[in-house]
Amino acid sequence: MFVGERSAFLRYAIALSSVAVAFALRLVLDPVLGDYQPVATFYLAVLISSWYGGLRPGLLATFSGFLLADWFFVPPRHSLLISFARHWIALTVFLVVGGTIAYVIDSLQRSRQRAEQATHDALLRQQTLEKEVEERSRTEEALRESEGRLQLALAAGGMGAWDWDISANRIAWSPGLEEIHGLRPGAFGGQFEDFKRDIHPDHVESVLAAIETALKTRSEYYLAYRIRRPDGAVRWLETFGKVLAGSGGEPDKMAGICMDITERKEAELELAGLKDRLEARIRERTAELVESNRALEGSNRALEAEIRERKQLEREILEVSEREQKRVGQDLHDGLSQLLRGVAYLSQVLQENLAKRSLPEAQDATRITQLINEAMAHARGLALGLFPVKMEADGLMAALAELAANVENIYKVTCQFECPGPVLIQDNNAAIHLYRIAQEAVSNALQHAHASRISISVTGSVGAVRLTIDDNGQGMPRDAERRQGMGLRIMDYRARTIGALLKSRRVPGGGTSVTCSWRSDHSRPTE
Repeated sequence: MFVGERSAFLRYAIALSSVAVAFALRLVLDPVLGDYQPVATFYLAVLISSWYGGLRPGLLATFSGFLLADWFFVPPRHSLLISFARHWIALTVFLVVGGTIAYVIDSLQRSRQRAEQATHDALLRQQTLEKEVEERSRTEEALRESEGRLQLALAAGGMGAWDWDISANRIAWSPGLEEIHGLRPGAFGGQFEDFKRDIHPDHVESVLAAIETALKTRSEYYLAYRIRRPDGAVRWLETFGKVLAGSGGEPDKMAGICMDITERKEAELELAGLKDRLEARIRERTAELVESNRALEGSNRALEAEIRERKQLEREILEVSEREQKRVGQDLHDGLSQLLRGVAYLSQVLQENLAKRSLPEAQDATRITQLINEAMAHARGLALGLFPVKMEADGLMAALAELAANVENIYKVTCQFECPGPVLIQDNNAAIHLYRIAQEAVSNALQHAHASRISISVTGSVGAVRLTIDDNGQGMPRDAERRQGMGLRIMDYRARTIGALLKSRRVPGGGTSVTCSWRSDHSRPTE
């Protein structure tokens, strides 16, 4: 315990007690010493007081011993007068030596205290440093693990990360991105020309133009393009990036992610080819039917059979299209969306770890998370458009509500869904046709009528459902029934397929109202 940590009362009590003991000892020795060495025993009191209490208790002991010695042991006794020079010298020496002893011991105590405090502080600093080193080691290990998990997630999703230092013209690729480009780990040269060399010749200009636009406008960088691998294979890539400005406000870096979308592009091309072949087949078959109708005008029975065959073919085509859309939508929901959700989780973990360490890369990780969430929302929207109505009885209501919300979010127009009382439809096929009719009517209102307000309502009673789509657009042309377009024909065909009645009319003052009435024993209102 340091002197400064002892209570003042105890320090001064020890000083006075030691003086009292020295005084008692001098009384005992007085018959032997007489007036010789009147302050001899008080040196011990000064030593004890200074050692235990410090400077002030030591000075108190010195002064107290001086007074006691002068009063009791220096002639004339019981008086503060001093008769002999030797007593003056002894008392003066005692005051000087006692003060010096108190000062020296106090200095030594303080020096020892400072040394012990310095040692204590050094130990604390050493412990703090060891903790910081240990914490930094754990942080670096956590970052390595997080980076490993992120790289694994990116590789599993066919993605890779890139970072372009514009001022130094250095590009860093993750191992996953090198693998996408068909390179060995570490084989990428790191220069912009190395990246440009891999771009397919047909897409070089579009890629460079997109990069230049992003740098000039500080906007986000997004592009889908093709690359040519060293082995000659051609792959489709989709890239997302962000421009990072330096201290002067000029573009300093670009960073982002890149994913391999070859399979998706091939599927889109295959689907487009299938659509073209299907439309060509429909045109061919239609031409054949027209020719057959001309050749078989005299045979009503044969004509009716041909018409039934044509309707059956149209129905099968429609059913094949619906089934294919359902399959693609289910694959998007169960496959790509789940994978993106896992990547988003790992990216969020990385962002939180970086944010806890206050590292600047946390902002990049946050942007990666946002991009992945946007991709999830985009995939969900695609899946919903391809497979909108669930198998549950209330699937039509949920799908129409989602359609209205998507129209508002995407086209920035007012689109309301109204359903006074829940209507359950057990026939999922009929529900899908009703949804497609509403979807086509909304599309016509947006693309052709340029409406700014759309209303979708569905009502039900026992055995009947009424679907109405109203808009405030330009309205239907007056000769719409005579020159009915593909959209109106498809809506009419869907209505006839499920035995519904479809009506479209102009609204006085502008706008169009489309109404579809369907009766079935499987539709019923609920309380």
